[in-house]
Parts: sequence; structure tokens; C-alpha cells
Amino acid sequence: MAYLTLFSFTIIIFSFIKDNNKIKNMNVNLPFIFLVTIMFILFYGLRYNVGIDYMTYYNNAANKIYDLPQKGTGELFEPAFRLLYRIADFFDLPSNTIFIFGGAIIYIFLVLACLENSINIGFSIFIFFSSGLFFFSFNEFRQFIAVCIIFYAYKYCIRKKFFIWILHVFIAMLFHKSAFVVFPMYFLCNIRYKKVFINLLLLSTIILKRIGVLSILCLILSFLPPPYCNYWEVLPYMITEGGSGIVGYCYIIIALFINNLLGKEQELSQKDNFFFNLFIFSTMFLNIFSNIYMITRLMEYYFTSILIIYPFFYKASKKGLYKYIFFILMTLFFFINFSKYAFFPPSTSKLTYHTVFSKPLK
Repeated sequence: MAYLTLFSFTIIIFSFIKDNNKIKNMNVNLPFIFLVTIMFILFYGLRYNVGIDYMTYYNNAANKIYDLPQKGTGELFEPAFRLLYRIADFFDLPSNTIFIFGGAIIYIFLVLACLENSINIGFSIFIFFSSGLFFFSFNEFRQFIAVCIIFYAYKYCIRKKFFIWILHVFIAMLFHKSAFVVFPMYFLCNIRYKKVFINLLLLSTIILKRIGVLSILCLILSFLPPPYCNYWEVLPYMITEGGSGIVGYCYIIIALFINNLLGKEQELSQKDNFFFNLFIFSTMFLNIFSNIYMITRLMEYYFTSILIIYPFFYKASKKGLYKYIFFILMTLFFFINFSKYAFFPPSTSKLTYHTVFSKPLK
């Protein structure tokens, strides 16, 4: 019952921590957040044989081959990630220490980002689990270190501190090169788009999902130089079975609902506007490019926006009963989504993972 137990703790956090203002005024919640964060780190770090890349990272530590070119890509791990291995070797720590180090970076930056930007940190962590980001982090270990660093660094985009933003992107790239994909968000997400324009973007997404955009993108990606993608050798064959399906359409509905719920663009703060735009882009990528493995991987950098936007939507939905009912239905959707990741195998072998409950694909 390990995953459901941890999932239950997110509900407890949701109950104890109402909003950031209360956290600032009640120091009793800060030790609670710290202890739960430590619990998450230990759970993540001490897992055994969970995640498709688990044995690769474990064996690299056990056999001290993390400084050699990796099988299948012919490339070295990024320098900051290799440094974690070296630290563990220097102190003669067990091979699974790499997961504790990585888990510490993931959860510390995740909690700091939620404390900085979310109106309800407990709810944000709940969404991190129930949206599937938690399970993907088991397979995309190095990338999720970079994802959470970027998630925290978005605050520098909002404050328009360009050089500090670039510094954090560079640090994230030292764990996974793919972090370069977030660079344009500094410019794209600080714009205040008209509500009609966002509606058109979301509706056009449904059309683009059905035409040949996938093939065009696959052709473009095939020209990427190998150093920028560890999966470059499969780029010409990236279109896979599966896809976002009803999940993707649900996020379009959420985005449309939030966009038309909020009223005038000026009602959004700079922070809310940034994360809402990020959520729009992630929703578009999820629906248009979900059958392409690389785009599914890159999407996580943007999709962390749901951890900020959905609690904001919850607060706004209380203004009307029908909106509140819609919120309850979408929360149920997240819970069902969590159950899908916890109990059932994925729809594509490209995203293979398993939990203590699910059966791996044959």
C-alpha cells in the first residue's frame, strides 16, 4: 500500500495547510512541511526496482561506470548528475544513494516552488501525485531534477530577472540537456493574451490534433544534432501508439473554463497570468504532440503549471455553485487519473513504468 499511503499524506497536507498566508503566520506548519518533504525524499530514494531506468542508474553506481558513455546513446551523463555519483563514491555510500540525492533535489525544489507560487501548497502536491507527474519522475529521473529546478526558477521569469532565469536554466541543463526548451517561456508567458485569442488557440488545438502536424514535427526533430537529445536515434520513428485521449480533452475543457471564468485579463496578477499561459501551452502540446515520445517528455517542464493553476481555479470556482460542481468533477478526474497510473500499465511501451500494484507490459 506504499503509493496509496503516500497519496493519503498529500490529502493530509491539503487538510492542514490552507494557504500561503497562513503558513507565513503559523510557524507550526513549517516543521510539518519539512517532515513530510523528508518523508517524500526517503520514499523516493529508497524505492526498489521501480521505474524503467532504475537498474541503469543503480548499476552505473554499483559498477562505477557513470563516467563512461551510456549504452544506447553513446553520450556521457550531464556533469552535475555525474557529480552526485562522485559524492556518493567519495563517502562510500550505497548504490541507491543516487536516488536519495536526486529525490532531495526534486522534492526540495518542488516544495519551494509551491510555497512561492501556490495559493495552497497541499493542494498543489496533491495534484503532483494525481496528475501522474509523480510516476513519470520514476522513469525520467534526471529530467525531473531539471523539471523541478525550472519549476522553482519560473519565479524569476515572473519578476523579469532575465539573467538569474538564464542561470537556473543552465544549472538545470547540467542535470538534463532538455531544459533548454523552457528558454522562450520568459518571453511567451509574460504576454497578456486576449481571451478570444486563447479560446481560438484551444479550439484550433482540437483540429491540429487530427491533421499532419505530427509528421511535420517529426521531420524537423530529425535534424536536431545528437548532443541535444539522448533519444536522437529514434527521432525518425517517434510517432507511437497511444496518446492523450480523453485526458487531453479534459485539460482543454479546464483551460477553456478557466479562461472564460476569470473575466478581464487585467484581473490576473503577473504570476497568475504567467502560469495560466504556461498551462495553455502545455495543454496544446499534450493534445497535438502526445503521440511523440520526445514531446511527451519535454511537456513536463510546462505541465508543472497545473500545480499552480488548478488551486487558483478552485478558489475562483467558489463564486458560483455550478462552477464549484465542475471543480469537484475535475478533482474526481485527477483521482481516477492517479488510479490509472497506480494500478494499470501505460498505453505505450515508450513510457513503460510500473508500481507496486500495476503489472508491467509483456
